[in-house]
Amino acid sequence: EIYQCDWSSDVCSSDLDSKDPAYVPTQQRLADLLAERARTRFMAEVEAGCDNCKGSKEDRMRAIEIYENLLTQVKVNEHGPLLFQLAHLHEMANQPDKAIALFERIIKEAKAKPIAKARAKAKTQIEYDF
Repeated sequence: EIYQCDWSSDVCSSDLDSKDPAYVPTQQRLADLLAERARTRFMAEVEAGCDNCKGSKEDRMRAIEIYENLLTQVKVNEHGPLLFQLAHLHEMANQPDKAIALFERIIKEAKAKPIAKARAKAKTQIEYDF
């Protein structure tokens, strides 16, 4: 078993070495699952009118931590999807400065990828009215 997770206490552990070829994809999947759970928890928190609920924020922050670690593990030309996800998570975590910095980084790294650059510019202009 690669991961053992106790979802009731939000504790996951892994016996997988970071040099194992399965490490990056499994870490990315775990971050994706945490981001999705943050989204569904946030919706439930909004519906319940819970202003002090922290479940979605904790999931979001854990996903951010994993994605940031993954950026050190993958090639620069593979950063795009991770950076977009990170920027979105920072937006949802009420960290607009970090989100803007990531969109600017996407634009900088996407010089050879005009679609990604245009998408990041559009997102920045729409969300932050530059």
